[in-house]
Amino acid sequence: MPWYKAGTVSVVQNSSTVTGEGTAFAASARVGDAFLGPDGRWYELANVASDTVISILPAYQGADASAGTYALAPMQGYVKDSADQLRALVNQFGSLASAAPINALAALTGGADKLPYFTAADAMAVTSFPAEARTLLAATTKAAQRSSLGLGSAAVAAILGTVSQSGGTPTGSIMERGSTSNGWYYKFASGLMICYGTSAAIGTDTAFGSLYYSAATTFIFPATFTEVPQVLGFTKNSVNFFSWAVNEGTGPTTGQVSLRIVSGSSAATAQLQYVAIGRWY
Repeated sequence: MPWYKAGTVSVVQNSSTVTGEGTAFAASARVGDAFLGPDGRWYELANVASDTVISILPAYQGADASAGTYALAPMQGYVKDSADQLRALVNQFGSLASAAPINALAALTGGADKLPYFTAADAMAVTSFPAEARTLLAATTKAAQRSSLGLGSAAVAAILGTVSQSGGTPTGSIMERGSTSNGWYYKFASGLMICYGTSAAIGTDTAFGSLYYSAATTFIFPATFTEVPQVLGFTKNSVNFFSWAVNEGTGPTTGQVSLRIVSGSSAATAQLQYVAIGRWY
């Protein structure tokens, strides 16, 4: 490596500071270089402050000089430093050259859209890395990942749990089942709701021509509908007689329905049952 001699320097006796003119010390000088001063003596380069300022050891011994000639000589220490660093790398990573996984990787023949994988502790193969998989890895949100797989939001929803919605979009489970003292209900993420219930046994004790009917039984729905549901009434007979259930008054509301038993038999006893179908949102 040639000595560096560009520009000139100014030095002051008994000072360690060397000021350059037209120099590029930052890129061309290294701590440990030898500095040949205008006085013909050799000094050790102790610090590189900038392109125009360096420090030497010992302090400058000759007479003050301005715009003097100089030289910076690289020392053999560069080679030793490089050798030391290379030796450290070999000590740290040299064993990898004989490592079975590294040799297995080196034996592979790569290709476009391929991924390496281990088939054993010391063997590897390659497999296809399709566009769908690359798209999935590139997705940064769960929604994007589901989209890349062709899945909808139900893919991450629990089948059974609490249903919920926000602005008409389901945000909870797919289906909810519950009950109160008034009966049972099923809610679905689509907004559909089914309620049903059964009364205690009641009798047809009031005559109406050739028919008989019971007092009205009001069923409070176990969950409230957002619109008037469709209601089907049934009778659960304890004896063999002809009977059916009818709406009482103006029909169901969003919160309840009243039903009566109508039968061709007097003083008959049966239970009323209903199923209401509508929407919870």
